[in-house]
Amino acid sequence: MPIEWLLTGENQDNFTLNVSPPVRLDKIAPVKGEVAAGVWLEHEFMDDDKYPPVAANINPKYSDIEQYALRVKGDSMDKYVKDGEHVICIDFAATGEAIPEDNKVVVVRRERAGTTEYSLKRVRRLGNGDYELWPESNNPLFQKPIGMGHKDEGTTVTITGLVIGRNLND
Repeated sequence: MPIEWLLTGENQDNFTLNVSPPVRLDKIAPVKGEVAAGVWLEHEFMDDDKYPPVAANINPKYSDIEQYALRVKGDSMDKYVKDGEHVICIDFAATGEAIPEDNKVVVVRRERAGTTEYSLKRVRRLGNGDYELWPESNNPLFQKPIGMGHKDEGTTVTITGLVIGRNLND
């Protein structure tokens, strides 16, 4: 930027101002409940009226899929999102992908002994093609992965949501 333009307004023809557009927070995402980031949290997705909606970035890649928010409870993902903040998600099945891309943050459902629990984790692909679910935490209690191929009889682990962003107002 020419100094003359700043001081006098002259010599503006030799100056081009490149300004990035601001981030748009013009979509409201309903908050459908809480997701654990730590100890698994048993719950069903809740009524949209329990929590106020949050502002969300519009992600054009997923504009045709309903976007919703989940309030994070716990600190096993505190390097990515803090306790009490919100993640913006879409239904993983709606993406048409069989397995999420490596290193994506996902919502995972674990069903065992008649209970349904949810947690937030990062997917990591292993060299043999298997996947693990990893926390991202400063807490030493949350440093080990969860394997996708559960060996416990009667336990199923399913990726139900793909995290596509965070609420930037948290």
